[in-house]
Amino acid sequence: MIRPLLLSLLVSVSLCAQAPAQATPFKARSLAHLPILEMGKLPTLPQVGGRPESTLRLNNDWLESLGKAVRKGRIPATAIDDGALDITGAVPGPLGWQAFILVVPSRAKLVVTLDHPEADQFRLDGLDTRGEPMTPTFLSNGPGRTPTVEYRNNLDTAEVLIILVQDHGRLSLKTPFKLNLKRSWDPSEAYKGRPKDPVIWAPEAR
Repeated sequence: MIRPLLLSLLVSVSLCAQAPAQATPFKARSLAHLPILEMGKLPTLPQVGGRPESTLRLNNDWLESLGKAVRKGRIPATAIDDGALDITGAVPGPLGWQAFILVVPSRAKLVVTLDHPEADQFRLDGLDTRGEPMTPTFLSNGPGRTPTVEYRNNLDTAEVLIILVQDHGRLSLKTPFKLNLKRSWDPSEAYKGRPKDPVIWAPEAR
């Protein structure tokens, strides 16, 4: 009686040891606890005249400080509607920059150009949610040229793109700029999962 029971117990223990361990469900690291940085704590773009190329080192330093701020909290960005063809805006005077956020579907292309009487004194950048330059992104910020960001999403999933407008001379406070958007996808079939509360960049009310 005892021997069959002991044998059964040993077989049971052996089977349990051979059974594959249950995988722990993967949970994405939530950054929702990060605060939206106050205006006074956001990195300020120093006010200077001339084209962005004349202050390239200053611009690189500022982009680095923006990346550090992103790691500390969420940065306000204006969400662009899926069907919007153009956006009119003026950067907050103390900051000198404004961010816009939208989702680019898989295998889609987006071209954003900035329209302003003194357009070549503005700068456009395409960033991801970590504040890093988005690739593959083509930037056009040369003298006498229209600031342009061209982005093609080569992935099989939709990507969040940040369009960053830099106004070094605070020119948009007097004359607002306009962003013109050209999409390769039909707005009526736009990506339905556009995040209302991205991980890092928090949409602000327009």
